[in-house]
Amino acid sequence: MCVRMKASGEDWYEFDLNAWVGHRKIRRSSRDTSFVPGDLSVKRMKQFHGGEDTFVPLDSVGGTMLYVKAEVHRQGVLFPVHHLIGSEWGNEGYDGIETEGLCYVAHFLGLKCWGMPNTLIYHV
Repeated sequence: MCVRMKASGEDWYEFDLNAWVGHRKIRRSSRDTSFVPGDLSVKRMKQFHGGEDTFVPLDSVGGTMLYVKAEVHRQGVLFPVHHLIGSEWGNEGYDGIETEGLCYVAHFLGLKCWGMPNTLIYHV
């Protein structure tokens, strides 16, 4: 979990909010040009911090600190430069770009993403 000091200097807060597990909003139609992706029901790393689990499954990762086996990248798991979710031939998708898309690509290949909520990375 990546944390950063509050401006007051008195406490830390979860900095990387792109690491989560759960469900996101789904665009109902590709014609909906006003759709904005967002959380529906997700848990972030902070909600697992202090628990017994060393590793927790994730549907999305952030980019502040990642461990990725080289073999995973060799299999084609990369950071998508276009929205993956909802994409069709000729139509851009609406979610799952860059770091958030890494787990979607991994999932298509039968792989999983994991987070370590009790390991703290300090963003200073």
